[in-house]
Amino acid sequence: MLTKPRISVMVHNEGKTDYNQPKSYRTITLSPVMLKLQEKVILWHMQKDLNIALDTNKRQFGLKKGCSTEAALHKVANMIEHRIAKKGYVLGVFLDREAAFDNVSFKAVAEAIHKTRLDPATAQRIINMVSNRYITINHKEATKTMRIRRGYPQGGILSPFLWNLVVDDLLTLTPNDTPGYLQAFANDIVSLAEGNDLDVIWDRTCKTINTITKWCKTKDLTISALKTKIVMFTWNKKWTLRPIVVDNTTIELSTSAKFLGVTIDNKLNYNEHITNITKKATASLMQCRKAVGPTWGLNPKTCSWMYKTIIRPILSYCCSIWIRATHTNLDTTKLRRVQALALRIMTGAMPRSPHISLNRTISPK
Repeated sequence: MLTKPRISVMVHNEGKTDYNQPKSYRTITLSPVMLKLQEKVILWHMQKDLNIALDTNKRQFGLKKGCSTEAALHKVANMIEHRIAKKGYVLGVFLDREAAFDNVSFKAVAEAIHKTRLDPATAQRIINMVSNRYITINHKEATKTMRIRRGYPQGGILSPFLWNLVVDDLLTLTPNDTPGYLQAFANDIVSLAEGNDLDVIWDRTCKTINTITKWCKTKDLTISALKTKIVMFTWNKKWTLRPIVVDNTTIELSTSAKFLGVTIDNKLNYNEHITNITKKATASLMQCRKAVGPTWGLNPKTCSWMYKTIIRPILSYCCSIWIRATHTNLDTTKLRRVQALALRIMTGAMPRSPHISLNRTISPK
């Protein structure tokens, strides 16, 4: 047995405005090297010897080898495109579970592990590693140590794999419980109900939401109704839908939802997504511009490297999903403006310099 315990460190959650709230911090677990080695060996045994990863549902795209956000987005976008192209309807529910990684019960973890082909001794070892954890908080001259009663150790090697085992219980439910299409990427869950009859779509969606809500309660999880988005994807103009209730809260329909970093709007034209990424890329470029002047600062080669490694990934993330949006002049102009700004920063050219000529200067044939 290991005598050296895990150490938990509190770090700030980025993007929070009020750091007086406990939710504005995240606990990162720092484990001893020997404990990490044990976790690595157990994970290797579960994946390579027992092939437990192959037994998990294929609709879980997160925290798995060979899966990506682009594959998950492509699956969702493809289903929506096929239905609305036939002038049908797709009701998408993008659920957000509140601090799911930190709140899942130890009982749910134990049940998920015992359902696998893992031997009882190793299964009990994993349960003990997850449940026997303590956190120590130091503030000024006071010190408080308490035992963690739920959740996975963030930063643990086994934690992502164990989370997939818990969620797999939801994804393997029968179509009678979750009619329609249900997909997960780690903590993000999306439900799609398609068809031509709005009443049938509404019934399927409500049944799926109720099933997910009941499942979350059995795992000590809760759905954040404030962060949950419901979008009706259709090209039809005249339609009505009854209100949808999520955990006793009526959710209004939204015109778009952000899923895995891509803003998907109800018409699938991705105008809002391109606006968002160009604003983000422009803000990052303006920060880089502070280090460049007409006769001083970073050289063009360094500026080009910053553009290719920082700005271009922001613009090209999952571009295979929204590439058709660039067929419109409005969206193409937004992207060209970002590139033009980057070229002028690289070359030190005047603001009105044509970016086409600058592009040929930077990238000659």
